[in-house]
Amino acid sequence: MNTMIDDVWYSCNLGDAMLADPALDRIEAQARAVFANAINTDQCAVYYRHESKERLHCELVLYFSPLAARMPMGAELQACAKPARQDLSILVGKVSSWSLLFPDS
Repeated sequence: MNTMIDDVWYSCNLGDAMLADPALDRIEAQARAVFANAINTDQCAVYYRHESKERLHCELVLYFSPLAARMPMGAELQACAKPARQDLSILVGKVSSWSLLFPDS
């Protein structure tokens, strides 16, 4: 399947969820500042989920929508598949982003 560049999601694994607060706070503040100055942020969102991947401790993984990932966030982002909506929470973005970014959910 051929994926257009605008459809690519990005993730950032902050590691152990118990230790992720400083990085999470920094990325959240940056995203809020960037989104506040953006013209159209309806499809800009950063989501997060605690993922264990069969390990003892869970990791905090952030997911950046395609438009959000194009904005300067100061985080190391890795291209990834669109995350499943299950257990995602929104970190930064409009509530309307849920229906725009996950229309089948």
